[in-house]
Amino acid sequence: MIADKLNAGMRLPKNARWVDFDVSLVSLVSLSDAATATEQSFAGPCAILTVNNQPLVVCGIVKISSCVGEAWTIIDHDLAKQHPLLLTRAVRKAIDITTILHGLHRVQMVVHSQQYEAIRWAFALKFIVESLMIKYGDDQSDHFMFVRL
Repeated sequence: MIADKLNAGMRLPKNARWVDFDVSLVSLVSLSDAATATEQSFAGPCAILTVNNQPLVVCGIVKISSCVGEAWTIIDHDLAKQHPLLLTRAVRKAIDITTILHGLHRVQMVVHSQQYEAIRWAFALKFIVESLMIKYGDDQSDHFMFVRL
């Protein structure tokens, strides 16, 4: 599956590895986030990056069409504070590898306009702002559409 390709495609510390998505490993998130991750795992490639067998991030790309995908992540923020560079580099490389493997020419990501840390992280993942989507959220909040081409 995708985890094997990610592990083969990048150098990770000895205590870190990608594993294929399994809802039983998603202990870091609420039940609703676990349900969302499970649902999204059926819509495109999805994997979990573990550090010392603890899930650091669950991430994937929902395939919108044969060549367009939307990236998503669920992060254990406590563990991320201990491994910020690993988190960013591994997810950025995972997006690179998945984009090539699945023949995607566009990967997009939606970020709430007031989530400043998430906006900075989108830039670190090599996304650029494509647009501001006014009243996009259920609460009529604005969101940015980020894209990697």
